[in-house]
Amino acid sequence: MALLSPGHEGRSYAMTGPERTTPAEQTRVLGELLGRELAFEEISEEEGVRSMMGFGISRQEAEQSVGSLRGDGSSPFATPTPLVGELVGGPLRTFRQWAAGHLDAFR
Repeated sequence: MALLSPGHEGRSYAMTGPERTTPAEQTRVLGELLGRELAFEEISEEEGVRSMMGFGISRQEAEQSVGSLRGDGSSPFATPTPLVGELVGGPLRTFRQWAAGHLDAFR
């Protein structure tokens, strides 16, 4: 496991789950699990960047974060890979599985 074994110092990995999901799909799944309809409203990338900068992060960090949410496949997180499962030593959970396990945080 990467977090406990040497050899991963200074490395960075694209952290992906076992499936590709968009923020809109994640909102739909959360609504289903909560038993109510949730609304999802997409904003422009620039609005997202400005919003994140309001929390004190740099423009570059905000642009990288917002870019990782693109639904066009250009993000390094867009294509699921088995790497994370290999690094953590176990199977990955889908977004639905993860959300179901953390549902109280969304209530």
